[in-house]
Amino acid sequence: MAKSLNIALNFALIGILVKFTIFILELPREYAIYGYFLFILFALFFGLRKHFEKKGYQGIGNTVKEGMRIASVYSIVITLFTYIYYTYIDSGFLQSRLTERILEAQELGYSEEQIEQVRASGKFFFSVSMHTSFTLFGFMIVGLIYSVIWAIIFWKVPNARGIK
Repeated sequence: MAKSLNIALNFALIGILVKFTIFILELPREYAIYGYFLFILFALFFGLRKHFEKKGYQGIGNTVKEGMRIASVYSIVITLFTYIYYTYIDSGFLQSRLTERILEAQELGYSEEQIEQVRASGKFFFSVSMHTSFTLFGFMIVGLIYSVIWAIIFWKVPNARGIK
């Protein structure tokens, strides 16, 4: 495996450890999301620099392409972990979100037909498969945006590439 992809894997594993720590310490779940976004940013930066050390700077297009390779490895690892996490570790989380929506609908005075619609759509949106699909898609979009940003920075600021 290329060194840049190895860096992506390492940062994904760090993100997973942070998610476990947040789960164990019962901290707000948003911290894990912020950590994931920060770690994909770090993975792209250090992975691209490692790529430049090995192959040199080859232009913006190649930088974005390599960034997407890094982001895809990171995204797939985090998505697989998300599936395992919500299937086996915190399996009641998505169901509790659905229950919250149903109770909220009842408090707002929805009819039984409307509550059944909330339940049916909630079963679809609060499923593990939907959550992991959105996770993969979201991280790939974030990876694309971050890759373009890093490519522009490395193009405009050659010293940031870490090569002489």
